Amino acid sequence: SDAHIYQIIKDKGVLVKVPEKIAKDLNYIFQDFFIYAFVNSIQNARKYAPQLKVKDLILDFMLKYNLDEYGFRVDSLRRLYDRDTKNEQLLFRFNTKCSNRVLNFSS
Repeated sequence: SDAHIYQIIKDKGVLVKVPEKIAKDLNYIFQDFFIYAFVNSIQNARKYAPQLKVKDLILDFMLKYNLDEYGFRVDSLRRLYDRDTKNEQLLFRFNTKCSNRVLNFSS
């Protein structure tokens, strides 16, 4: 079946029909980028200012990107952060998940 992705064409948003698998793969990749940016932002802030609390940094991240408007909550982002930081390799997500999906994306 088909799905739609949002694309900007000549400064206007347009929905483009694509196969559902491609839309899912793109969504997974964007999810991985979001999680990487989120976790990396918190970790870098704590590296240079260890006195800062993770909860406060999550709130700042949410405010900066207006995430509350999209249904994000501090407690769910904290669980995401805790779960993702259990593995100490920063690019682990891309090595094990995203890269495999990219390979599948081309087939």
